Amino acid sequence: MRDVLNVAIKVVNFIKTGALNSRLFKLLCKDMESKHHALLFHTNVRWLSKGNMLGQLYELQEVATFLESQQKAALHDKFQSEGFLLSLAYLVDIFEALNAITLKLQGKNINIILHHCTIRDFMAKLDL
Repeated sequence: MRDVLNVAIKVVNFIKTGALNSRLFKLLCKDMESKHHALLFHTNVRWLSKGNMLGQLYELQEVATFLESQQKAALHDKFQSEGFLLSLAYLVDIFEALNAITLKLQGKNINIILHHCTIRDFMAKLDL
């Protein structure tokens, strides 16, 4: 899973760090009438940003097309591999669950009893 996460971060950084790559990717997404027109940046500090970034990367089929047009064969081959895509989908599901529990543990009027119930429910789901 760590290798899949590293490849995903490498792809997002390749697309987002260069202004030209970012603009070209945005144009490609608009031309293909994609749901999203840009990728989210990855930050090491926040779990929520990592989960959102992975979800968006998985949803965008245009990433493989963009990598092919930029002659990034090694990264493009990863996005053509069914095993990689299944691992990426599994990672997205894991981070969605972590994001959901993180959001439940935040906010106003949250106390230790609610935290305990939320964590106990999450642990029960894991056992299930």
